[in-house]
Amino acid sequence: MSSKILLSEKFEILRADKQLKKDFEAYQKDEEGLGLIFFDIDHFKSLNTKYTETVVDKDILAPFQRQLLELVRLRGFAYSVGGDEFIILLHNVNQEETLAFANRLLETARNTVFKIMEDDVNITLSAGVANSSSNSRDYQALRELANQAENKAKANGRNQVVFSGQDLSAVDNSAESPKESEQLGIVKVFPESTVFFYDRFCSAFPGVRGIHWFTKPDEAIKRLSKMLRPPLSLTKDKHSGTLSPVWWWRDGNLHIRKFDKVEDDIVLLDWFELKIDKVAAVNPGSYYQCFVYVQTSPLEPTGLYPRNEDEIQCCVDAFGYCLEEYGLFDKQYKVTRAEYDDNAAMINGELIDFDGNIELRVRHITPYNFIIAAQNSPINNSRFDQTLKQLMNNLLKGSTSLEQVEEVISQLPKREPRG
Repeated sequence: MSSKILLSEKFEILRADKQLKKDFEAYQKDEEGLGLIFFDIDHFKSLNTKYTETVVDKDILAPFQRQLLELVRLRGFAYSVGGDEFIILLHNVNQEETLAFANRLLETARNTVFKIMEDDVNITLSAGVANSSSNSRDYQALRELANQAENKAKANGRNQVVFSGQDLSAVDNSAESPKESEQLGIVKVFPESTVFFYDRFCSAFPGVRGIHWFTKPDEAIKRLSKMLRPPLSLTKDKHSGTLSPVWWWRDGNLHIRKFDKVEDDIVLLDWFELKIDKVAAVNPGSYYQCFVYVQTSPLEPTGLYPRNEDEIQCCVDAFGYCLEEYGLFDKQYKVTRAEYDDNAAMINGELIDFDGNIELRVRHITPYNFIIAAQNSPINNSRFDQTLKQLMNNLLKGSTSLEQVEEVISQLPKREPRG
């Protein structure tokens, strides 16, 4: 690629249209393909009519272009190809990843408030998506396909993404609203899990590059709550399977279904009680390598399993931590794991059948740590399981730094795209 980058004349923020073909040709040999998103701002002319072109340029177009530049950073490039028309070129992506990025682009635009005079103004976008691995490897053909898809998005009501070749007649728009569908976890296309996780990571840890620590428990929990907000289980419809794109990794490796704050510094991650100590957001520079490191403080033992310090230390020596499993009946009575399994216990002098009114709980009575990442993260590698366990144990001991862990993880191979 030429060392001289052509910027668009207006604002000189995004790349120029003339630069797009050069970049496409430079990257078109990417094995995983190039994604091209063609989009414009809905009802842009009415904004110019209401506020004048000069005001709209200053208060909407310029900040919007800077937002695009930050959004696409590390993923590809953004181009200004007309007054309110833009193109994003993504490299090393398949169609699902390109589509997921386009949906994130629209969500970001919808949630941004632009201040014009005394008014708060929101904008929406209509976008078309085409991908070189599934549509065409020819620049002009791919651009035209994305443009045609964008025109379909506008004709279908605007404020949406259409991918090239999508049959809009097969899309059921009579069900839930987009917001209701999002809350229910209903999606038209399963997003690639690393893209889904990266979107959540960016919303919870905006601006993080490299490693950034959050050592105040309340701040850490606020960030985790944002990243692990519902939905964490996605489905296309009632007949399809479920995708759980966010997992946590230590030595159990489980997908995350829910996350709730139960006390000031205590959260419930599925059935695990965790007293959050500190969190680190790790963004090595590639979206699929991002992860979050979580370290917890010990919780008080339940009292159900009397153990002395030597027994607890023996457990730590063997596993790196010590935990207790128990059942919580009627949200207040603790029973042993054996009683939980037997579905009954002696409570206040009476034999009680739980009849489903009991929840499994796990609490760590020594310091504990784990990593949150995408289901399809490079961490999801069976050959890495024992290494990760040892790294986590060494982090708790203080004999390994998170920088060293990040370096090891950055060397893991990228997994094939999948839901």
